[in-house]
Amino acid sequence: MSIYQPPHLPTEQPNIPPEIVDRPRFRADIEGLRAIAILLVLAYHAKVPGFEGGYIGVDIFFVLSGYLITWLLINEAQKTGTINLTRFYARRARRLLPALLVVLVAIVGISTFIYAPFEQLSFARTALATASYLSNAYFAYTAVDYLGAASETNPLLHTWTLSLEEQFYLVWPIFVMLASGVLHWRKPVSQNSAHLPTQKALSRRRIVSWMIGVTILSFLLSLHLTQTKQAWAFFLAPSRTWELSLGALGILIPIQTSKNREFIGWIGLGGIIASNLLFNATTPFPGFAALIPAISTLLVLRTCASRSQSWLAHCLGWKVFKNIGRVSYSWYLWHWPVLVFALAIWPDLSLLVRVGLVALGWVIAEISYHCLEKPIRHNSFLAQKSARSITVGILITVFSVFLSVGWIQKATAQAYSPAQIQYTRAKNDVPIIYQNGCHADFQSEAPKIDGCTVPDTADNQPTERPSVILVGDSHAAQWYAPFSQLAEANGWALTSMTKNACPYADVLKFEPALGREYSECSKWRQKTLEYIEASQPDMVVVAYWTKQPFSREEWIGGTERIMEKLSAASKHVIALKDTPSIEVDAPVCLARKSSWLFAKFSNTPCEMSKQIAKDGSAEQMAYEAFLLATEKYSNVSVINMNDYVCDRNTCNLQQGDIILYRDSHHLTETFALTLAQPLYEQITKAIQASIPEAEAVRL
Repeated sequence: MSIYQPPHLPTEQPNIPPEIVDRPRFRADIEGLRAIAILLVLAYHAKVPGFEGGYIGVDIFFVLSGYLITWLLINEAQKTGTINLTRFYARRARRLLPALLVVLVAIVGISTFIYAPFEQLSFARTALATASYLSNAYFAYTAVDYLGAASETNPLLHTWTLSLEEQFYLVWPIFVMLASGVLHWRKPVSQNSAHLPTQKALSRRRIVSWMIGVTILSFLLSLHLTQTKQAWAFFLAPSRTWELSLGALGILIPIQTSKNREFIGWIGLGGIIASNLLFNATTPFPGFAALIPAISTLLVLRTCASRSQSWLAHCLGWKVFKNIGRVSYSWYLWHWPVLVFALAIWPDLSLLVRVGLVALGWVIAEISYHCLEKPIRHNSFLAQKSARSITVGILITVFSVFLSVGWIQKATAQAYSPAQIQYTRAKNDVPIIYQNGCHADFQSEAPKIDGCTVPDTADNQPTERPSVILVGDSHAAQWYAPFSQLAEANGWALTSMTKNACPYADVLKFEPALGREYSECSKWRQKTLEYIEASQPDMVVVAYWTKQPFSREEWIGGTERIMEKLSAASKHVIALKDTPSIEVDAPVCLARKSSWLFAKFSNTPCEMSKQIAKDGSAEQMAYEAFLLATEKYSNVSVINMNDYVCDRNTCNLQQGDIILYRDSHHLTETFALTLAQPLYEQITKAIQASIPEAEAVRL
């Protein structure tokens, strides 16, 4: 996201060919659009009701950036016969980098007081990506990491838009030079000379055709990635470029006088409002949905492009809108870390407090704009020579990189210090199936079988062993370690078939990490059922996370359809009641509590949330579905291990030196291993109770 104020360019010389675009000028309506965009984003981040689609404010900024930057570049090309890249990059450096550096320094400093060392390590890597203008690529790579920390807790999450636009600014001027053909023109003797060849006129048709081509290609890529790798579509520049190039087309297509132009502009504003009201977290985005706010923004820009003021332009140019638009870049930079830091200390903030924090971000933004951004941007010493601004930009980049690397080193040392290492290890205390590929990721549509059975068939144990299949999502995967230990001890052939966020009930699921319906889950589940039906195992163990937004009817119906097939294919089916979800991230809570910096800064919320009730309504509905299946099928048993996890009606975060949870709902592998023996006893008891002794499975 950027805020661009057109510079004063040389006046037109008599022998310059006809203009493709008008000379850049201040437009109050553009400031008004910036104001609308930033207010949508702020309301969305503050979770204000009615703004569930406020994230489309970013799309408005993208279209604006493409519109304004192309306006500047084409105007310069038609006036001078070239594009001065060093001057363009110098302006961008003065405008964007100083404020970003100050925000980065502030985040590094405050984070050392608020976050646990292993949290800081994750944020420090983001800081390095931000300093390298690659944070959008970093988030695209990590956003679908099911084991990773929640992205919304990262104080640098919002920098992805800055990195994307910085990448656009790096490439787009060169693309415009190629599209316009000026890259091959003879350079003018000077900017003020009249020696430009009159026969060299920019071809509007050539430029527009090039930009239509890149818009179509980028949009098709966006559609494909939205369906396959939504995080890539959302964060990466190639799949977002079409929005910026759409803005570029808006400045290049001639304006035709029309009495309906005002009406079209109001339709555009209505499209922006409708997008905010109709879109939410379940909307596949960007994809086709992003067309609505992008085209709507373009309609508003086109309506207000005439020098004669329309009513729409007049409304968007209101003083309050102009003042908000003027500081929108600064406000965007500061509001997110203010919100995230406050939520890290006080997780349950009211709506009024969240709005107040956003207002605090505006106060900081005003100070930043007047004391830092505006003075540097208009500094005469830096503006006189582009090399000076570029040098400052390089120095800022180098300093930011060194700052981030230093933060990584410091956070690493603290995270693995004697006082913190147990919490760092607990955060990553997962079964080996996450490393060896036996646990399927989001994109997998079939279970991996080869190499995912223990004990190894190369050992000296009999080849005809009781076969056990562990199936489900990550809440089944958390039981892999104790089942693997039991398989080694009792001669079972254990096959693991687990998948990210895929409940083993016949239900359709929307997956937020993908931004769409989780079709891969349904396909994977069907293929695992086919494998189970073909292999006829002695026992199938089912477990999955039940704290999901399904109705009672969905739980019961989905469980019934699965259990009918499993009970027919296996001698016995064990359904593990889901382990309790707690209110905090256990390693984070404990690590912050033990950090002297955080203890001096504020009381950790872990003190208030140490004992957590173990049952909730969603868990109870799924448990009821399991019990109904038990009543219907004699070879289906339900096992409840929660009495071993929790003490009476409460769950501790730590038992002695063992940390129970690696987040708010997954058991650590270390703790799960301590449950192997009671798990075996419960399985044996369940089988003996449901199957006559003569038909009992040898386990």
